[in-house]
Amino acid sequence: MKAILAALLLCFVLPAGAMTVSPMSQALESTAATGSIRIQNDANSKKRYQIVVDLMSVGPTGEKVLTPSNDLTFFPSSLIELAPGKVQTLRWKRSDPGSAQEQAYQIRITELPLDSADAVSGGLGVSVPIPLRMINTWVFAPPGAK
Repeated sequence: MKAILAALLLCFVLPAGAMTVSPMSQALESTAATGSIRIQNDANSKKRYQIVVDLMSVGPTGEKVLTPSNDLTFFPSSLIELAPGKVQTLRWKRSDPGSAQEQAYQIRITELPLDSADAVSGGLGVSVPIPLRMINTWVFAPPGAK
């Protein structure tokens, strides 16, 4: 539980760079089945973003364990392109709401390179794409959980 709370706090203090995501982290009741998330392109060029969901748990020695998950589906898509300054509201749907146990998910929103303009140029003519990634934690807890 402490690891989940620490991850939630980190999401509030890390800068987002060229995108804005709202809400960043969520604490929801386990019965929540739908919701929305907003992604805004704050860059001066068109950007592509991908959303990936991992179920987050704690391993036997206290380490964070991430398992790819299809529990949350995003509409219209988990891969979107946004023009500069544009905002996309994505609806999400949970495949199995109502679990009696707390479930935590790590939602990764990664900026994918569209072309060589998205790469950082170094010496000797070498360009390396450095994707911007925002990691959000969503926790679904049973009613009354603290």
